[in-house]
Amino acid sequence: MLDELKIIASEVDKTLREDEFPENILPNYLKEAVIDYPTRGGKRLRPAVAMWTCGLFSQKPETALLPACAIEIFHTWTLVHDDIIDDDPTRRGKPSSHESLKTTSKELFKAEEKDADQFGKSFAILTGDLQQAWAMSLLMKASGKTLTSELTLCIMDRMINHLYPRLLSGEAIDVEFEHRPLDDISEEEILTMLRWKTGVLLQFAAETGAIIGLNTPNYRLDSVKSAGEFALEAGLAFQLQDDILGVYAQEEEWGKPVGNDIRTRKVTLLIKKALELSTGEERIHLTNCLGNADMTESDLERARDIIRECGALSAIEEMAKECIEKAKESLLQLQDNKYRQLLDELADFLIQRKF
Repeated sequence: MLDELKIIASEVDKTLREDEFPENILPNYLKEAVIDYPTRGGKRLRPAVAMWTCGLFSQKPETALLPACAIEIFHTWTLVHDDIIDDDPTRRGKPSSHESLKTTSKELFKAEEKDADQFGKSFAILTGDLQQAWAMSLLMKASGKTLTSELTLCIMDRMINHLYPRLLSGEAIDVEFEHRPLDDISEEEILTMLRWKTGVLLQFAAETGAIIGLNTPNYRLDSVKSAGEFALEAGLAFQLQDDILGVYAQEEEWGKPVGNDIRTRKVTLLIKKALELSTGEERIHLTNCLGNADMTESDLERARDIIRECGALSAIEEMAKECIEKAKESLLQLQDNKYRQLLDELADFLIQRKF
């Protein structure tokens, strides 16, 4: 599966490098920012889901290449904006978009710290906005080539009226959580946020691949729904594993500050479960670490031990496995071929990855 995933990544990388959309962007440092995250690599999981789901129904995954690239760029703008919201300094081991643009303003305009910070965030917002347009452009390029105009419009309608409101609502709920007492936030609310913020884009990728493979604009078909349900549950498992890695990964491999969810009081199911299961001094230590930007490495190491020893880590790992089981149940409703096997293996990979 990993070899096939590398092939998808190579095809996506080549298509994005050769696409002319960024050439219309000025100033030049803004253009460079737009192409920065997409050219940092990555596993291209969402394009793979779209193309393999298309292949499952048609044996021609290449038909979905341009829409798959559009989905990858759509994902990219959400990362750029999310990094601004979370004030994350890095992405995939390099400066985040707003941090890189902040440095640009200092170098080009000799901006002071406050002005440079505002410049970086302002231009990163514009970067994400342009990436949204790029995603639409890639999708439109497929019309008349690999897709009919009807199918293209159908995908765009699904993106605008289904994907956008849910994904952005998920992000909004996530931000709202930071301003609410942890005890007032239920597990079901967190799960809803995760399905919308993370799962819905994978669901969109699978459903898009399915309707392209079936050459139908009908999202209501049982087979399209099953493909979407597979991806939604797999996406939830992916995010649960992501939350675990955000605490336990090796930072040089993770590419982001490990422990940041604790330092910034991010509401994750892992942290919620740890607060429920821990008691006494252990719970006090966790509570004191949450939102503490000055948390030391030894504080983080103790928090890791508490999360593990109280049973929260194993509980979330088990929840992720259950999501994958549900995903595979939906996948079994679809025809068995090479591409179903690839999707099945991808589901396992999502909760086994170490970074």
